[in-house]
Amino acid sequence: NLEKELELFVADYYRREKEGEDNLWILKPPNMARSLDMIITDNLPLVIRTMETGPKIAQKYISNPVLRRGKKVDLRYILLVKSI
Repeated sequence: NLEKELELFVADYYRREKEGEDNLWILKPPNMARSLDMIITDNLPLVIRTMETGPKIAQKYISNPVLRRGKKVDLRYILLVKSI
């Protein structure tokens, strides 16, 4: 959440830049906006400016995802806990 953790994000951004790591991020609203107001960038000033259009969640963009038969896969697990 960039509203609450912008300082941590900027520190991580600069650390990744210094170490030569991939610094591509996906920014999107925290609600289910169906790709509205979402961008993918490696530009820190742009990341900060996008917050002007409302709150944003920043996630590391996976440039080389795991593929199955040439398509991205999404694994989700649903667990039933009967007692604790």
